[in-house]
Amino acid sequence: MTQDDKRFYLIGFRDALGFSGTIKQYWGNYSADDYRRELNKVYNETENLEIPIWLMFRYVSLKLEGTHKTEFLEDFLMGLRENEKKAQPSPAVPIK
Repeated sequence: MTQDDKRFYLIGFRDALGFSGTIKQYWGNYSADDYRRELNKVYNETENLEIPIWLMFRYVSLKLEGTHKTEFLEDFLMGLRENEKKAQPSPAVPIK
C-alpha cells in the first residue's frame, strides 16, 4: 500500500467516523498524515498487527495529544495486545 493509499484510507475512515457521530472518540484535531505516520510506526511492530485499526486510532489520538506519560501509553497498548490475544480463536479449535 502506498503512502497516498494509506492517507486516502485514513481520510475515508475519518469521514465514516463523522457520519457515525463517534469522530471525537477516535480522531483528535490532527491530520490524516499525522495518523499515517504514527500508525506506520506502531504497525511496524509485529505484535501490533492483530489490533484493529479503530482501536489503534484511539491509542494514536492519545499519543498525539502529548498529555499522557509514556508508561500510560505503553500500558494502553499492552492492554490492546492482550485483548486481541483473548479475542483470537485458538489454532487448535476449528472455526465453523
